[in-house]
Amino acid sequence: MAKDSDKFHCGDIVVGNESAAGYAVTGKGVKCEVLAIDSAADMIKVTPMKEPRWSGGFWVFPFAFDIVNPAGSSTSTSATKKSKQYDAGFEEGVKYGLMLQDSPWVSVKDELPDSSIKCLLTISSKIPGMSDSILEVYPHIVNRMDGYWVTNLGIHIDGECVLAWMKAPEPYNPENKQNK
Repeated sequence: MAKDSDKFHCGDIVVGNESAAGYAVTGKGVKCEVLAIDSAADMIKVTPMKEPRWSGGFWVFPFAFDIVNPAGSSTSTSATKKSKQYDAGFEEGVKYGLMLQDSPWVSVKDELPDSSIKCLLTISSKIPGMSDSILEVYPHIVNRMDGYWVTNLGIHIDGECVLAWMKAPEPYNPENKQNK
């Protein structure tokens, strides 16, 4: 069965469509380049073309993006027109993305950290006898390794309960004059 990611190639220029409205940095109207394709997961990795600070890219669902200029092709008239239309919406997408930057937390639906990044997690846990989930910060530093969240104590965390992550802060250094 054909997957949504099958129509994409590395180097394609794509633009977020109506379905990308929930994405922040790569949302509706944002022109991106396809960096990688994971056919097994039916995901594509894209990077916003006008935002070099996010050059590492984000894994996203391919149905949320339209190809405006396939890799290795010259820009067609219709692709140029569509690209210009989406360029007009780029500012809106960037403003939305910057608005969300006030929080250091990153939803696992939007992006997963590299394995080299030490993280803190927001998890959702169910307590027997309670109908609602409890949201809490997991109190140990974790890394994402081989598709799993692993604590510095070697404990694996169920990925289903992980809602968001943030880069762990540097430990306090008494010799650092910038510490308060």
